[in-house]
Amino acid sequence: MRRLPLALLAPLTVLVSLPAADPPVGPNPGGGTVVATGQLVRPAGDVVQFNGRPVDFALSPDGQLLFAKDNRGLVVMDVALWAVKQELPFPKGTGGASMHGIAVSTDGKRVYATTANDKLHVAEAGDDGKWTVTRSIDLPGPKAKSASHPTGIALFADGKQALVCLSRNNAVAVVDLVGGKVTDTIPVGIAPFGVLMNADESAAFVSNWGGRRPVKGDRTGVSAGSDVVIDERGIGASGTVGKIDLTAKKMAGEVAVGLHPAGMALAADGKRLFVANANSDTVSVIDPAALKVLHTVTVRPVPDLPFGSGTNALCLSKDGKTLFAANGGNNAVAVLDVTGDAAPKVSGYIPAGWFPGAVTTDGTSLFIANVKGTGSRNENPKKGGFNSHQHTGTVSK
Repeated sequence: MRRLPLALLAPLTVLVSLPAADPPVGPNPGGGTVVATGQLVRPAGDVVQFNGRPVDFALSPDGQLLFAKDNRGLVVMDVALWAVKQELPFPKGTGGASMHGIAVSTDGKRVYATTANDKLHVAEAGDDGKWTVTRSIDLPGPKAKSASHPTGIALFADGKQALVCLSRNNAVAVVDLVGGKVTDTIPVGIAPFGVLMNADESAAFVSNWGGRRPVKGDRTGVSAGSDVVIDERGIGASGTVGKIDLTAKKMAGEVAVGLHPAGMALAADGKRLFVANANSDTVSVIDPAALKVLHTVTVRPVPDLPFGSGTNALCLSKDGKTLFAANGGNNAVAVLDVTGDAAPKVSGYIPAGWFPGAVTTDGTSLFIANVKGTGSRNENPKKGGFNSHQHTGTVSK
């Protein structure tokens, strides 16, 4: 463009209508909290806040304690008082918590949680009621040279063994909890995330976050040392649920579901298995015996949204008639009617905090782990302002 003389530019006046200013991040004068995505969160129910990121949790068998797994370790919560009873960091040098994986023994005396690197921590309560990490079991990575990045845990009823997903190994480990060692590894799909067992412990089901193992002719990319099925954009293009024969200790079959299958829930009668497909915003209903998908239900609040609900965790009501699905991207929990054999229907949404990542119920209350809670609002009085590491997570009841 030619440079115009200032004499020509000076008289010109341009009126611009500016949009209304976005609300500031933080507490909203009208209630709730505006988070960094611009979303306003107003979680339903009673909310407990602490300086961590709760990613998973489990109830004690008597329902008195809720054990939340956050980025630092464990947060022990008193359900009746609805307050934090204890914060238990993992031992130094063992790494933080992984994104999924916590279980409580049937007698309520031990809590098991996986780390982001290669450990299964065992926590127990002393005579004073304080919980401590009493043991750590090694979960070696591929060729025992790197981290295994363990995630989901399923405990055998006798408390002597556990199944643990080793995401980098593309396997499920059989762990001797008494001897404190891995006794077997069962190859499954790519990056196993969650695992659960049927009632008689003859079979287990595993959600393979990265899908099936590639075959000749597949387009693939390398992720954490493994070849993964991808599409023409380089995005992961497979998600599966595998069935493990626990007698033979091998995967007996696999069924394709949505992308990034994560949390699962099994009906009490064992006839329906539900899986949350985080990168497809759907829930798949599977016949566990036939290993066949019966229904796939979209759980986005607005059906024509292109993506982003991030449905990642599930739990069933005690009567088995309602399924709760955590929609991380919508800051809400979808409520689905799963009565009968028809496809489940979404009946509504429960407002949650920022990015719900786990749900469970004691039959009276629903508990929601809000991974990002109210955002990075853990203010350090010695420093001005905030930064992204000042986590403030919440749990809703």
